[in-house]
Formats: sequence, C-alpha cells, structure tokens
Amino acid sequence: MADFTQKIIENIRENLRNEVDWSGSTPLHFAASVGLKGVTARLLARDTTGIERADNKGMFPIHIAASVGAIDAINSLVSTNPDCATLRDEAKGRTLLHIAIENRKCNVVKMVCKSLSFKDTLNMKDNDGNTALHLAVKIRDESIFRYLLGNKAVELNHVNGVGYTPLDLAKNIKMEYRFASRQNPTEWMIRALAHSGAHFSPHRRDERIRANKSEEKKAHGKNLSQSTESVLVASALIATLTFAAAFTMPGSYRIGSPKEGSPALGAFYGFKVFLVADIFAFFFAVAATFSLAEYGNRGTVDPLVRCVYARLSVGLFHVALKSVIIAFAFGVLVVMWGISINTIVIVGLATIVLVFYGNVPLRHDFRLLWLMYNRFGFSRRWDLYSSTSSHLDWTSRRLRSFSATLAWNLVKLLWTYILIFVLAYFAQLKQKS
Repeated sequence: MADFTQKIIENIRENLRNEVDWSGSTPLHFAASVGLKGVTARLLARDTTGIERADNKGMFPIHIAASVGAIDAINSLVSTNPDCATLRDEAKGRTLLHIAIENRKCNVVKMVCKSLSFKDTLNMKDNDGNTALHLAVKIRDESIFRYLLGNKAVELNHVNGVGYTPLDLAKNIKMEYRFASRQNPTEWMIRALAHSGAHFSPHRRDERIRANKSEEKKAHGKNLSQSTESVLVASALIATLTFAAAFTMPGSYRIGSPKEGSPALGAFYGFKVFLVADIFAFFFAVAATFSLAEYGNRGTVDPLVRCVYARLSVGLFHVALKSVIIAFAFGVLVVMWGISINTIVIVGLATIVLVFYGNVPLRHDFRLLWLMYNRFGFSRRWDLYSSTSSHLDWTSRRLRSFSATLAWNLVKLLWTYILIFVLAYFAQLKQKS
C-alpha cells in the first residue's frame, strides 16, 4: 500500500499538488484526513506549500489531521514546519488542540501534552476565549481533562470571553444538572481543579445562584424518575432473592437429631457471615424499594424531595448489593469447604474484584492522587484555598482536605463489609459460650 501510494505521489504533476476541489481541499488535506502512515510525509517531501493553505471552512491540514486523530500526519506536518502547531482555523480561531478535544481524540491530546513541540499551543484561546482546558470541562471527558491538568504548563485560571475560568464552567455545569449523581465527571473535575489551585473568576456569589424555575423542576423530576427505575427494579429483585435465601439455607437442614430443622452448617463462622449479609441485603433492599416507590418516583412529590429520597435509595441499594456479594461468596465457601478449593479461590478472587469494581469516588480519588503527583509532586499541600472552598460551600474538613476525602471514601466502601464480619464474629462467640 505504501509503495503504491508513493508511486501515485511521484506521478502527480507539479501543478496538481496544490490544486483544490470544490471544498477548497488540497491533496495535503486529503492525506491528513486519511491518516495512513507515511502518506503525509511523502507528499510533504515533494511540496510543503500546502501546509498553510486553508480549505473553504478555514481548516488547515493539521486541523484535519487532529479531527481524525492522525498522529503520524500531525508529526509529519510539525516536523516539516513547526509553526503550524500554533495555526488557528479561520472560522473559529481554534488550534489543533481545540479541534482534537471537540472531536474527543484523546490520542492527539496525549501527544500534544507530552511533546515540547506543542508547548505554545496548550494555553491558546479560540475566538470565544476558550482554552483547551475550558473545552475539556465542557465536554466532560475525564481522560482528556486528566492529560491537560497533568501538564504543568497548562494554566488553570484563564478567563474566556464571558469571564469564566474552567472552574467557573465546571460549577455552572454542575448547577445545570443539580440532580445528577455525585459520581459524574464534572464532580471530579471540580475537585481536581480546586485541589490544583484553580480559582473562580471575580463574580459576585449571588450571580452564581440560579432561581428554581418550575419548568426546570418538572424536567429534572422527569429525568429523575427515568434514571431511578432500574434501581427500583433491582432493589425489589434483591429483596425477593434474599427473602428466599433466608429459608433455603446453604447445606440444607439437620434431620433426625435433637436440633432437627436447624441449619446443618450453622456452627461455622462462614455461615454466620452468610446469614448476617443476607439479612443486611434484604432490609436495605426493602428500604431502597420503599424510598423510591413512595417518594423517589412519584410525580406528585416535589422534585427536591424526590432527589433526596432518590439519592438515599441509591445509597441503600449499594449496601444491599455489597451484602449480596458477601452472602453469595460465603454461601459457596461453607458448602464447598473441603470439597473444591479451586472453586473457593475463584469465587474469592471474583468477590475481591466486585468489591472494588464500580466504586467511582474511590477511583476518582486515586486518579486525582496520580494527577496531583504528576503536576506538583509531593512538595505541595493539596488542601483547598479558603476562597475556593467558600465558593463551593465545602466548609467541612472532609471536603476541604484531600486526605480526609480519601479516608472518608475508603470508609464508605468498607463499612458494610466490616460491620457484617464484626456482627458475625459476635454471633459466633455467643454460640460458643
């Protein structure tokens, strides 16, 4: 393919290398859009004048390459003419970095952030005054945002055309989705920016507070009902399964003994763990189902009240789900103990994975830890500035201190498991006594 392309390029007449089609595109535009390795470099070896020639939309070849994620084409263009790294399209004033972010080309953003050739591009603004960091916050892409914030050369407090910093934009997006989950990317971006030393622009705080319009409340209420339907179904299913499990104990029941009808494996500590976990799962699932059915999903309840109960039900559902995981694991453990060690090992490993799987706050904490290390090392305290924490209404130390937040999220992850094992331990002690 490369040899065939080379022959075509060699046979192009000199006067055709800069000819344009109906869209104003030159052969170099097409080569950049294809992204095949070596094609752009071979074309540039014949003629470099097309690098700074825009199409009818004001896009230069390097912008086309960025929009499709063609790393090889970008490198060929920049190595031939380093100045094209800072070219801005004629329509919106965007650099290749702006265009890559708008098209979610994470590979291009990663390359730009790691290469010194693009250092001058990192903080350039488009016609609306937005830097690359502004756009990363707008599209709420965690990977792109992480690469930008991890680069020390990226400025955090540039204001755009309407006077907003990236932190302002993130806060505004959060306010537009006031009923959204706290695990959303915007929540993490706000924390990352705040702990990195970003500031709000000097606006009055009352201007940031939006009125609760009735139309907005109705729209949020509808979205809330749709988003919690799956939780309602799942929590009801967990309640049904755990109710049945309470009367079909693992290992069956004793027959023909003084304790006839009691669980055959009831003397084992693992059985106590299973039983406590099953009880936890049932009652927390019932509580989650009730919260949603009675308050969270009823259109006659005020959206603000529904939001409170919806979040409460999600928390209850998480506890029920964690308890089901432990109940299943220890149910298998007590039945298969001494029979199949391989089964126990497989179930144990799967349980450990499930314990940490899907824990977005904890994952965000470790991502933030790595991000802060890349940007500052361990030479800076990561607590918030007082003005920033005041604007965010983060007054407690749990919110202002990164280490306190990490500890709190670890407690939220593990308290259910710890309580199950502790209660089972006391039940075992009482039985022995």
